[in-house]
Amino acid sequence: MQVCIYAERHKSDFWYKGYTLTLPADQMAMENAKLCARVADGEEYFLELVDQWPDFLYEPLETCSATLQELNFLAQKLSQMSQEEMDTYEGVIQSVPKQTIRNLINATYNLDRFELLLGIMDEEELGEVSIENNLVPVLQNLPDEVYTLLSLKKVGHYVMEQEQGAFTSKGYCCRSMEGWVEPYEGKELPEQTIEDYIFFVHLQVLKTKDDVWLKLPCSERKTRQVLAYLGIHSSKECTITEIRSPLPNFENGFNQDVEVETLNALAFTIYGMECLREGGVNLEAEMFRNFDFESYGRTEWRRNRLHMTPHGAISNETPLEEEPGNGLQMGGMEWRCR
Repeated sequence: MQVCIYAERHKSDFWYKGYTLTLPADQMAMENAKLCARVADGEEYFLELVDQWPDFLYEPLETCSATLQELNFLAQKLSQMSQEEMDTYEGVIQSVPKQTIRNLINATYNLDRFELLLGIMDEEELGEVSIENNLVPVLQNLPDEVYTLLSLKKVGHYVMEQEQGAFTSKGYCCRSMEGWVEPYEGKELPEQTIEDYIFFVHLQVLKTKDDVWLKLPCSERKTRQVLAYLGIHSSKECTITEIRSPLPNFENGFNQDVEVETLNALAFTIYGMECLREGGVNLEAEMFRNFDFESYGRTEWRRNRLHMTPHGAISNETPLEEEPGNGLQMGGMEWRCR
């Protein structure tokens, strides 16, 4: 997900182009982006979405104002969603009374309070499903001949109003649990979730098109499990269609020809380097010129099951697992901020 940052005072300059930043990014990358865009501390700036954002967010984001920090936080939450969660989120944001950046962020914490019924695309289909499954209390125990006289569209409209549901591009979304949590009150952003991977790769089998998401680094056993799940014997039988990373500038650094084993080895190498760096080791020292960071990373990963962030490693006993991803589309918009 990319955003372009513009200094308000340079907007009339014909040759001024601003600076494009890929989100989510760490604090250093955001500060550097402002510097490159010639935005001084406390100075007004505006943001424009460039590429790879969910298409359904274009309209709500166009009408709200957000800082770079808020937009970065939202981008991080989106990057962690599975496709199912992304589809549900599309419906959840339609339930908020006002689509501010605060509410858009808080909506990401309330996905488990909603249910998405895939494939139900309009009121008529909703009415048909509701009647067939006896889900409308006021219509229960009616004579069979009465049901043939009912308007499916009106029944669906009634159900949608009662449930305060909404139709999305994937189906019908409605509440499954009452309540609403608000970790973000509009002042201090919640603590960001720490990522437990260095690379998040989407694998697709060349022949069957079966696919899965895999987090790296991972053990050889985990790789074998994934290959068995896909029904193949070698990673050469599949291709990498997308690579994600919480580390800046890594997502676009590889082409689709790169092999899983190569990325996994690099992930262990980066992991080993970060473990040493977090321990206060100077990696520029002469003794580390020929050091085997990959082997060290593998050893430390097996011993501690550490997970990685752009700022270092933090202990976590949960083993790495593959997860589904989300398809994002481009949009375009801008905000004015300070």
